[in-house]
Amino acid sequence: MTAIKTAISIDDRLFDQINKLSNELKISRSQIFSQAVRYFIERKNNLELVRKINRAYSDVLDEDEMERLEMSKQKYKEVIKETWQ
Repeated sequence: MTAIKTAISIDDRLFDQINKLSNELKISRSQIFSQAVRYFIERKNNLELVRKINRAYSDVLDEDEMERLEMSKQKYKEVIKETWQ
């Protein structure tokens, strides 16, 4: 994959936080930005898919379905947490 350089403007405080994170994780600022943007795009696409699914299945969930939904949400939170550690 070809890397393309780009310039962005961010405030000083955010830049300091990115530098700190870069040092802690021992990865470049470019990697942090790439991962953050990739996560943002994936999350947006996932939310859009969920909206479409919800529209298609807009009936009321029964108790069993609600329980599975809550379990899925918890699992999703765990996956996200592991991804950013």
